[in-house]
Amino acid sequence: MPNYGMPQGMPVQQKVKKPVNKKFIGIIIAVVVVVIAIIVAAVIIIKNVQHKREIERKTVNLEEYIEVTFSGYDTMGTADAQINYDDFYEAVIKAMGKEVRSASSNVVAKAQSVYYTTSVNLDNYSELSNGDKVTVDIKYDEEVIDDADIIISFEPYEVEVEGLEEVREVDIFDYAEVTFSGMDGSAHASVNNTATEEGLNSVWFDISDNSWELSIGDTVTVTVGDYYEEMLLENYGIKLASLSKEYTMTEDDVDQYIYQLSDISDELMDTLKASALDEIEDQYSYSSGLELSDTEYYGSYLVYDDESRYGGNILYIIYTATLTVDDEDVEPMTVYIPVQLDSIIRRADGTQEADDTWYYVCGYTYIENTWLSFEGYDSEETMFKELIADDVDSYGYKYEISEGLTDYSQSSDDANTENETEPAEDETADDKTSEDETSEE
Repeated sequence: MPNYGMPQGMPVQQKVKKPVNKKFIGIIIAVVVVVIAIIVAAVIIIKNVQHKREIERKTVNLEEYIEVTFSGYDTMGTADAQINYDDFYEAVIKAMGKEVRSASSNVVAKAQSVYYTTSVNLDNYSELSNGDKVTVDIKYDEEVIDDADIIISFEPYEVEVEGLEEVREVDIFDYAEVTFSGMDGSAHASVNNTATEEGLNSVWFDISDNSWELSIGDTVTVTVGDYYEEMLLENYGIKLASLSKEYTMTEDDVDQYIYQLSDISDELMDTLKASALDEIEDQYSYSSGLELSDTEYYGSYLVYDDESRYGGNILYIIYTATLTVDDEDVEPMTVYIPVQLDSIIRRADGTQEADDTWYYVCGYTYIENTWLSFEGYDSEETMFKELIADDVDSYGYKYEISEGLTDYSQSSDDANTENETEPAEDETADDKTSEDETSEE
């Protein structure tokens, strides 16, 4: 078929292809790769951020909810660690991805289980001093934590002890009122707590077993139990300076018998003399046919026992008088009338007194060649023997007599001494007889 579209014989023009720019293509590929890498990195970053946020949401930093407190007194302080329930419970709920107000009962139960199975431990919680360090650690149930799908974050840490009150030292025996009662030789000791401050007033003092039948110079020991030392330090910050103390009984603590006439005060002696004279006059007022005159104080005997545990004394106040009897055949005579008083005592406060419940006129003498008798003695020697010598010989008592009176026991000793020297004189006489006989021969 003829070709009417183009002239015959003319050449056909062909389309020429442009060469490919390889460099440009490489750039495009690189851009694509970078974009893909950026997208991948972005996805990873986003996922990491989301994961990090998820971890942060689930994590409960337990240290933030632990409260460590110290109480008591320096050297005896105590530590306590607790988890703040309200704040920790709310933090657990949020870590579970819930809100406290809208949390289901199941979530609430899991959160409470986390709290009740988590505990705080301290490596030291007692006998603490300011400046000490205590280490805080925790313990929890991993199954409970996993079930709640939360993470507990915690590392053990130290807390420095502070705020403990200062301890003050007290001498508890400043409040120990030790009292000695009774007589020297038979006294006893007791102790009373005079403290009014709380804590100190609860202390009970113990006194040693040898607190009875005490003599001047004896000691007793007052003690405080170990319990009070710890109790006062822990609860009141009071440190006891000591737990025992000795107390010595002195003459100013108890009453004592007087063993020397010179120790009887003039005031007491004057009172006793007057009372003794009243007793004599009263006794003789009942004696018919007897009359006393020229009555005057003569002296005193003091008989005492300072060796036995209980001691004791007797005072004889002696008056002399002229006794006239209703009998013309009996001449007026000098008589000795002693009045006995018991228990001449020096009180602990320094005052002196005697047992004045009764006075006893001693002695009873018959007048020769008559039916008459009188109270007293007609001989000082007889009076001495009955009132002193017999008791000294029988009981080993001691005695003292006032100036001007005769000590007949010493007179007897002197007589015995003289008798002991007589054989020497006899021996001399025998020697002289022998010499005379020799001369005669």
